[in-house]
Amino acid sequence: MDTFAQSFYTRTMIIFCDIDGTLWRHSDQDFSELKQNIAAVQKWRNAGHLFAIASGRSLASVRRLLPNFTDFTDFLVADNGAFVYDRQAQPIIQNILSAQQIGIIQQALANLPRDQYEFSYYASDAELQTPDAAIGKIRIWFKSPDLIEPATHALNAALPDQLKIHAERHAVKSSLAWVDHSFVSFINVVSIKAGKEIAIQQLLALTNIPDSDTLSIGDDANDLEMLRLHHGHIMADANPILFPEFPPELRHETVASFIESMLAAHN
Repeated sequence: MDTFAQSFYTRTMIIFCDIDGTLWRHSDQDFSELKQNIAAVQKWRNAGHLFAIASGRSLASVRRLLPNFTDFTDFLVADNGAFVYDRQAQPIIQNILSAQQIGIIQQALANLPRDQYEFSYYASDAELQTPDAAIGKIRIWFKSPDLIEPATHALNAALPDQLKIHAERHAVKSSLAWVDHSFVSFINVVSIKAGKEIAIQQLLALTNIPDSDTLSIGDDANDLEMLRLHHGHIMADANPILFPEFPPELRHETVASFIESMLAAHN
């Protein structure tokens, strides 16, 4: 029996699960699928295993979508790995941007029309219009997705090998008061020292959970390194760029079906 299979029989396993497009799909407007997924998560935890969310969302954003997320979540990896929270939603890991990096990011977009983009800044416990705290993630909203590529290029040129930038496939209208609803596309910017995969490695070291006891599931490019490192599975309707590395047997219609298959295979 290999180490991974042995873990199911002898150790506590932990799943790291993306939210948007995975735990919750934007087409699931009545939240019926989400409720089924959460019920499966509870079944997983009742079997003695752990469950963690790993999302590009901030803590505040997770709370808006899932007000009771701490009832079924042992850890939250938020802001694409900029922050990690315990089951009481207290920060235990922070991978922040420096003040100098933030200033350069602000200046890097100077050649773009200023009325076409807007910043929002994310600290461990707040969403901010100005960076007056320790910032882990900057989200840059755009009126047109056509600005994503030039903005990404400008940021990488200004801070080469210092940032991780991800354009969100499931972009929606902002709930932030200072971001007009005409801004419907965005990029998330975090330090090169962040990322879901890095934050997860930090969490595992902190909790003494070995890599062999991990599973992960996601649907988009910002999940890829996490999936590679942690016995990854993907959603059946995931971003096609993931398909070459994750064949049909590693694809699932819902998080509930993924969890049920894991429990059944190792019952």
